[in-house]
Amino acid sequence: ILQITPHYVPAYHFGGPLRVAHSLGKSLVTLGHQVTVCTTNLKDEFSFLDVPIDKPVDIDGVTVFYEKVNSLRWWGYSRDFKTRITNEIKDSDVVITHFHYQYASHIGGLLARKNKKPLIVFAHGSLNKRGVLRKNTILKYFYINLFEKRNFDNSAFIAYNCEEELQLSYFNEKGKVIPNGIDPLQFSELPSPHVVRQKNPQFTNKRVFLYLGRLNFRQKGLEILLPAFHKAVSKKSKIHLIIAGPDERGGEIQVRKKVAELGLNKHVTLTGMLDDSKKLEYFQIADIFILPSPSEGLSIALLEALYMNLPVITTTGVGLHKLIQEKNAGVIIDYNQDQLTEAILS
Repeated sequence: ILQITPHYVPAYHFGGPLRVAHSLGKSLVTLGHQVTVCTTNLKDEFSFLDVPIDKPVDIDGVTVFYEKVNSLRWWGYSRDFKTRITNEIKDSDVVITHFHYQYASHIGGLLARKNKKPLIVFAHGSLNKRGVLRKNTILKYFYINLFEKRNFDNSAFIAYNCEEELQLSYFNEKGKVIPNGIDPLQFSELPSPHVVRQKNPQFTNKRVFLYLGRLNFRQKGLEILLPAFHKAVSKKSKIHLIIAGPDERGGEIQVRKKVAELGLNKHVTLTGMLDDSKKLEYFQIADIFILPSPSEGLSIALLEALYMNLPVITTTGVGLHKLIQEKNAGVIIDYNQDQLTEAILS
């Protein structure tokens, strides 16, 4: 099995898709399959991973080849990437690509078609109509038709994370639902909530809301979360918002600017990107998980929050929202600032 992805562990800055790719590969290895990953050496938009280049690296039984990005860093273009895929694809029985709008998915799909290998495409929310229509719509249409459409049309199937994503996405006639998953072993040794609260006295006697995800101001709903929280604070001052996650395209600067503008400095804590142990600490601190994205597949952080028995606030654009509503596991709203304020207050 050959997986092709623009980013891979430990480039956690890029969020959920690379975690899914690695978890999938690791699980397939335990079932006795041979899994190879072709990826780039990008660590984030500005720097590179400290990893061997053009040599196999074993990560949890998965053979990983990191190739150097030459230019167009935002697209992840690499001459060596194409050569590596060409070499590895010959012995593959199936090819899996992850995410879109990147050189990796374009060249991976093209070479799978050229070598007549079955292609499975994991969309990771990138074909959600709401997301496509929110930003750079014309550019996305142009890109998909120029670089990706033939890959989609000729794939064995396109993997969507949940039924909501399937129904809301383009090319859903080719779709199958394959949910994201989490590993319960990660939660086997949880820190004591009492000890964690003692280490963080600023949250004492506060109702704590946790946002966990990339700091993309519009795509992740931070643009409505901060003003909605500001309105809620004016009515209930004993609430606090933790915003945890890596910067994406200047989103952290926008968040900090908005926090200052709204006078929320005493009510909002930004943590930056968390490692796994720190993430568990903040899950223990939190009372409510909040994910106000306008469109999203099946968020890993959302699954983790539900596993930790946290009630959630999320939108109709986020995968699993119907089940959350059905099981009364949280509050589901439209992508609307006033509704978000009411959800926080309730």
